[in-house]
Amino acid sequence: MSQAGTSIRCRAFSVPKNGNSRAEYEDACAFELKAGRFAVADGASESVFAGEWANLLCQSFVADSLDPGKIVEWRQAMQKRWLALVFQQDLPWYLEEKVKEGAYATFLGLTLVGENWQALAIGDSCLFHVRGAKLLTAFPLDRAEEFGTRPGLIGSRQKSDPVTRQATGTLQPGDSLLLMTDALAEWFLRTGDEGGTPWSELLRLSEGDFTAWIDALRETVAIKNDDVTMLVVDMK
Repeated sequence: MSQAGTSIRCRAFSVPKNGNSRAEYEDACAFELKAGRFAVADGASESVFAGEWANLLCQSFVADSLDPGKIVEWRQAMQKRWLALVFQQDLPWYLEEKVKEGAYATFLGLTLVGENWQALAIGDSCLFHVRGAKLLTAFPLDRAEEFGTRPGLIGSRQKSDPVTRQATGTLQPGDSLLLMTDALAEWFLRTGDEGGTPWSELLRLSEGDFTAWIDALRETVAIKNDDVTMLVVDMK
């Protein structure tokens, strides 16, 4: 994709929780360069079919976008799709009971419109806008201590409206936008609070380096052991 003479590149990074297989990974991400849409989501591990729910949210957003004023209609449509997906399978009785409770996930969607970006967040998956050596925006959280054990979530059987936050910004050639789920976002903000420049580390990484880099952080307990997902959107 190109806009205003600027080409756009997106790189996707993901690592499952240490001790889990790729099949047990419950984060998700998706992007569509031509449409300028990008999304990450973090399925809540205590709920059933959370990875499927997170993936459904991301794939739907990049395919169809999302009018923030129609979040209720979007949630209801996604809930129907999740139920249809789940009940394609022959479920044991104990999973049928869990399905009644539904799956939950945090969600972050980013849309590029001309020389601007728009973001919508539910929970603690985060967006960071970097220009040169500076962090311009941290959204929806901007301090490491804001992370907790009960982030805002969107649920596949949820009746109440999810709590959403929105943000916008202006882009320039050379800017980078980093979307990430909570474990990496918390490390990012903590490192920044301590005077570091975590974006410099992340922007240097290749997809092949990412797993070893996350493993090293886990060994020193610098990052919590959880699924990790990141999209890096570079404005060239």
